[in-house]
Amino acid sequence: MRGEALFAEFRDAYKAEVEQLAHDLLLVQRPQAVRRWLLEPVEMTLHARRNFFRTGFALAAADAVQQRPAGRLAAAAVEIAWTCALMLDDIFDGSSEREGHPCAHRLYGALRTTASAMAALALTMTSAPVAPGARTWPKAYMESLGLMLLARAAVVQTPIFARPRTMRRYQYAAREMNNSTHWAMVAPLAPYASRELTRTVWAYADTLTLMGKIANDLADYCGGSTESTVMYKDFETRRPTFPVLLLLTSPLSSRERMRVERHFFERQRPSELALEDLLALLATHGALERCAETLERRRHSARRFADATLRIEVRAGALTALMHRWVDYVIDSSRERLDRRPTRLSVSR
Repeated sequence: MRGEALFAEFRDAYKAEVEQLAHDLLLVQRPQAVRRWLLEPVEMTLHARRNFFRTGFALAAADAVQQRPAGRLAAAAVEIAWTCALMLDDIFDGSSEREGHPCAHRLYGALRTTASAMAALALTMTSAPVAPGARTWPKAYMESLGLMLLARAAVVQTPIFARPRTMRRYQYAAREMNNSTHWAMVAPLAPYASRELTRTVWAYADTLTLMGKIANDLADYCGGSTESTVMYKDFETRRPTFPVLLLLTSPLSSRERMRVERHFFERQRPSELALEDLLALLATHGALERCAETLERRRHSARRFADATLRIEVRAGALTALMHRWVDYVIDSSRERLDRRPTRLSVSR
C-alpha cells in the first residue's frame, strides 16, 4: 500500500502541474500533421506510464528553494527525456511490453519510434530555454546539466560498461545509466541553493540510482522488474547484473564459473548454462539474499544524506521526507518480491 500511495501522489502531481507543460514542450498542440505523426509514439508511451517519481523529486527539490515553477519545468523535461530513453531501451532489448502496455516499437515500428524519441529530445532541449517556469540563468544551467548527464549516460551504453565484469564498473554504469534522477533533483535546486546542499542532494541521488538498479536486477529473478512482468529477461539476453556479479564472488567450482562467465560475457559463443542451473546456483550461494542485504546497507547511507539535507536547508522538510519514503519503498518492495519469488520456473518466461 505504501508504494501505491506514493505512485498515486506522483501521478496526481504530474497530471495537475506538469502534463500540460510537457505537451507544450513537445509542441504537440500545433496542427502540423507531420509533427503529430512523428511524436505520436512518444505521446503514447508518456501517457501510458505509471511511475512519475522524478516529478515528485523535482517538485520537492524546487520547493526547498521556493522555486516551484523551476520544478515544474524540470519535471516536464525529465519525464519526456526518460520516456524517450525507455523507448530506445525497449528497441535495443527487444522488449514487447512496458508497464502493462505494448512497447512503442511494437505498434509503430523501430524506425518511427527511434525518430520519435530523437525528435522529442531535440524539441525538449530547444523548447525548455524559452518555456515559462524559471529565469534565464537557471534554465541555461538546467539545459547544460542535462546535456552533460546525457553524454555520460551514452558512454555507459558502450560494451565495456553495458556488460560490466567488476563491481566498480557496475556501480559507475548503474549511476550514469539512470542519472535522470540526478537531473530531476539537482536541476531545479542548484541554481538557487548552496554548494553544500547541492552536493548532499547529488550524493543521495548517487546512492538512490545504484539502489534502484540493484532492486531491478534482483526483481528480474523474482517475478519481473518494476516496469515489466517478464521474468528472467536478463538471463535470456545474457546480461550480467548484480546477482550474477555477486554469484561470481562465491566459491564456485571451475566448471560452474566457466559456464556462468561464458553465458554472460561471451555472447558470441554458445551457452552451456541453463536457467534452471543458474537459479540453483543463486539459491545455493544466497546471491539474491545478498542483494537484499546490500540494499539494506545502502539505506543507511541514503538516510544520512536525506537528514543532512534538512539540516542544511530548513525549508527542505518535504524533500527530506520524500527521500526517506522512496528509499524505504525501494527496499521494502525488493524484500517483498524476494519473499514471494517463484519456487519453480514460470511457464510464461
